[in-house]
Amino acid sequence: MLGSRMAAIALVAFAVVGLSTGAVRAQTPPIEAYGAVPAIDSMTLSPSGELVARIEVVNETRALAVTRIATGQHIFAASIGDAKVRDLSWIGEGRVLIVTSQTQSIHDLGVSRTELFYGMILDLETKSLVQVLRQTPNVLATLYGPASVRRTAQGEALFTRGVNVINGQINLHRINLETGRGRSIESMDRDTDDYVLNTDGQVIAIAEYLERSGRWSLHLPNGRGFRETWTVDALVDTPSIIGMGRSPRTIVVSAERPDLASAEAESEDGFVLFEVNVDTGEWIRLPFEHHPDFLVHHPESRLLIGAGRTEEDGVRYEFSEPTAVRRWSAIERAFPGKRPRLVSWERQPETGSCLYRHRRIRPVSPCGL
Repeated sequence: MLGSRMAAIALVAFAVVGLSTGAVRAQTPPIEAYGAVPAIDSMTLSPSGELVARIEVVNETRALAVTRIATGQHIFAASIGDAKVRDLSWIGEGRVLIVTSQTQSIHDLGVSRTELFYGMILDLETKSLVQVLRQTPNVLATLYGPASVRRTAQGEALFTRGVNVINGQINLHRINLETGRGRSIESMDRDTDDYVLNTDGQVIAIAEYLERSGRWSLHLPNGRGFRETWTVDALVDTPSIIGMGRSPRTIVVSAERPDLASAEAESEDGFVLFEVNVDTGEWIRLPFEHHPDFLVHHPESRLLIGAGRTEEDGVRYEFSEPTAVRRWSAIERAFPGKRPRLVSWERQPETGSCLYRHRRIRPVSPCGL
């Protein structure tokens, strides 16, 4: 049943758009057609753009399904219960990372009921699931912060922080994709607020926040360690680091810097987005026309390629990378006067692929531009 429903969704999606050929024009399916398929909770393309993984919801029960886009062939399907799915991403072409959360308590450690995050890795070849941080000595098998995928010289890699119940450290771990076991690669503790990984999985910036004093600080590479380069007292609204900038040795920082730039009227907290060079420590204000609600990073290089802003009639994107500008412009031309929403954008060797959602059409449609 799930396989046939997935095929139906794929067929509807292909009928909605024919961007490459422009030869097929299908009528919008009747509203009854949408009630016959499960709700789509999240969706993401594989690096090649040939496979799509999605979370479907039927009566609060969630299932993971993987489908081949060109043929609608069903690759994998399994129920994952009623846990909330927080993230879905590919680790190379053969594995899918599912991040879920549940409200639980850990009585042995004195942790009251709170939302705990878990990572599971699906291997499409073996059809097996392993838990992230499983069998990592003295480390809870829960995620502390996000799980990040990178393509390194040793292959696809997964990184996340884990809590050591013996010494209290919350180090960054590299995860064995076959066993889920973590190996500590960067020492961090409870004062570590956030960090930025580059394309190769190397930490290029660390933010620390001392809750007792309200002191936030930015630390940049200095030989084999890190040096404190900027600090500010922030008892209420703290600065934040938001991934890589437009070039490999830069990061994005959201902060109040009246010494560098006046606050943007469109920013609710008065913060400004800056690009910071991790080698020189130089801060440059990012040249977005409007203050964005979120940033868009390239799925492979992890470099900043654009941003988005939610307006009354939908999401407006502002891309800076030329290829992204060209592809998104083609999508907008295909739906004049509409506001498609980007769901997933993965790179192919020559053309590239993306998934987008038309704000008035429920299915998610593929495009190859």
